[in-house]
Amino acid sequence: MVYNPKADRHIACTGNGSEATYPNREDSVVDDKKGKTKHVGGKIKEEAGELLGDRELERKGRLEQREGEAEQDAARADERAREARERKREAERLQRD
Repeated sequence: MVYNPKADRHIACTGNGSEATYPNREDSVVDDKKGKTKHVGGKIKEEAGELLGDRELERKGRLEQREGEAEQDAARADERAREARERKREAERLQRD
């Protein structure tokens, strides 16, 4: 994830060659939920593979879980960065007053 000060947002690689930006809290919350969904889907896939004896399906499920966790981590990090920028702006405003 890279911070772009001109746009006042972070840019994160989504893993598929595109970029995701988080200009506000709602976007990072949505991406956090998408990450949770991918994680749960991967867990289901892993368990199904285990039940069916399909090692490839298990492997794909574990991979999806890790991808979902990474998406959640990125969204949460962006939220923390956004909050830090807000605190900095507030401190600067108070310093001027």
